[in-house]
Amino acid sequence: MTVSWFVQTRGQKPHQDYLWLAVDPDADPQQAAEIVDGHIGLRRASDYLSDRTPSLLVARCGDGSFLFLANNLRPPSTPAGGDHAGRPIHATLMGTTRDEFGSLLDAADAAIAGNLAAVLPLDWVDGTPVIAPSGHTWGPPKGNDSSSQVSVNARASSALPASAAADAKQTLARLRAADPDALDRGRVLLASPGDAGTISEPASGVPRRTRKPEAPEPKAVKEDKRGDQFVLVVLGLAVGIGFIVLLYWLVQRLAGGR
Repeated sequence: MTVSWFVQTRGQKPHQDYLWLAVDPDADPQQAAEIVDGHIGLRRASDYLSDRTPSLLVARCGDGSFLFLANNLRPPSTPAGGDHAGRPIHATLMGTTRDEFGSLLDAADAAIAGNLAAVLPLDWVDGTPVIAPSGHTWGPPKGNDSSSQVSVNARASSALPASAAADAKQTLARLRAADPDALDRGRVLLASPGDAGTISEPASGVPRRTRKPEAPEPKAVKEDKRGDQFVLVVLGLAVGIGFIVLLYWLVQRLAGGR
């Protein structure tokens, strides 16, 4: 089985919103939409990606297949004017396979370095995105095969944030050395979400976001709360005593009037 590759992007016209294109003409683009909405652990696959910076995900799904996602890519072939509102047009690449895990890692390597966007099999004809005629047999570059063809500006616009790239490279090296069949199902293997947050993996394999420890409450605040409680207790006692005195006075008054 080969890798099924899909690309999501949009056209220039208002009605040409973001949609999935299948690199293989015999593949169904709807498959990509279903995979993105599917869950890895307790969260949707798309939830591991950043909305603002280039990010990537490598995971093993519950059915044993492997998944690759990289978003916020800026292919140099996109229309210079952007979409109908002048906004830059981005692309997302997805790959899914059962037995060519190495190809997904090659794509992750290119995404980390910022080389992936420039080699996507995309073109725009009259502002409409299409798979390039030569792209139906597309595969990601191996190692730095494409780096010499990619300009510095193109790499900078689609590379992972520097803070995330170093960790991603280390994780990628461990995955290359691992036996793919031994990797847990339903588990995130590599998530570099940029500014979307930090992903941790508990022993159960279900991804979760790490939580920052809450700052201890200042002593002054605690002392103020104890002081407020004391005042309320004193006021309560005063009201109670006043009520008893008033009741005693009324009883005496009534007794004296007989």
